[in-house]
Parts: sequence; C-alpha cells; structure tokens
Amino acid sequence: MKDESIEKYMLPVKTIVQYLWNRKTMKNERVCYLECSNGEALTVNIPFSWMSFMAFNLNRKYYNDISKGSRVSDPIAILKIPGIPMQRSESQIVGKNKRGEVCILENPAYTESIKKAELLGEGIFIERWVVLPIREPVCVTCIYNIKGSEQYDLSQSNAWVMDLLDRLGILYSKLHRVVVSTNGSRFRTVKEEPCIIIVIRRVEG
Repeated sequence: MKDESIEKYMLPVKTIVQYLWNRKTMKNERVCYLECSNGEALTVNIPFSWMSFMAFNLNRKYYNDISKGSRVSDPIAILKIPGIPMQRSESQIVGKNKRGEVCILENPAYTESIKKAELLGEGIFIERWVVLPIREPVCVTCIYNIKGSEQYDLSQSNAWVMDLLDRLGILYSKLHRVVVSTNGSRFRTVKEEPCIIIVIRRVEG
C-alpha cells in the first residue's frame, strides 16, 4: 500500500463552530472542533481558544512556504473557495439595457460566481484573526488548485479574487492602499476537486 503524506488528509485543518440545541438545558450550546481537510473530525468538542490555538499552529507550518518575505507576517485570514477561478476579463459583455440601448453590461455568470461564494458565509474561512473589512495593507496570495490542462491567466484570476473579496466586504478596498501585492500566487495541478486557497497577511513597515 502506498504511503500517503498526512498533510494530504489532515492539513489544512478547519475550525468548526456550531450551535446545537441541548434538550437537557433547553438552550443552544456552542460546539467547537477541528476538521481535517478531508472532512473528518480531528477533535471532540473543545474550548474556542484551544481550537484557535491548535488550528493556528497546525496550519502555520502548512502555509509556511506561501508569501515568504521579510515584510509579510503570519496569516490573518485564510479562505477556501470551491471550484475554479473566473477570469476578470469575463466580467463584462455587450448587451442591451432596460431601455434597449446597446452598452457594456456585467456578465451574469460573473455576478453569479460572486454570489456562490457569498452563500458560503463564514464557511468561506478556514481561519480568521481579524475584524472585517480589512483596512490595513495586506499581501493576498491565491493558490489555484486546478485539474486538467486548461489554461488560466494569473493576473485575471487574481483580479477576480480581488473583486470577490471587495464585494463580500472582506477587504475594505481592492486598491493598492489595502492590497499591496499578490506575491506568491500560483497554479497547482491536483487530483482532488479544484479549489482556491486565499491567504491574507499583513504587510509590515
């Protein structure tokens, strides 16, 4: 049997917070635990502070090679978006407005891609240690895990992610005063379902 790396099944771990009805106390009780990347529970119900501490230290090593540099800090937010990136160039189409005039319109498919992420709510975050929207200068690194040989444009994909983070209120602005760089962004070919990992780090000094 082939020996598989533990990182493939466990990392990155995800923090799970649920509110479950307790029939004995007749109240909603908060349940906190860690979940492996394959969806299996890693811990039983543990205190929120324990969960956050364990997730930070486990995932810190996993993301150690992302956005390396002397001016970036440890992650302040890590997100996971299922699926493949949409190209920013696909955001507009030529169509007719309500008055029948030919003009540039926003592509409904592009808008829908933002809405799908919005429906995930807090589930979009693997980890977060910052109040939203993020107003301070950050480096946003996007790791695109894709299948097959289809070609994507990195700058266009990054632009779509910036639009998404801006419209969802995760970033205060997608302009350079907040998003200083997208260093470390890249594509990876994977066998599992495609997804996008977004790592946001403060830019120091």
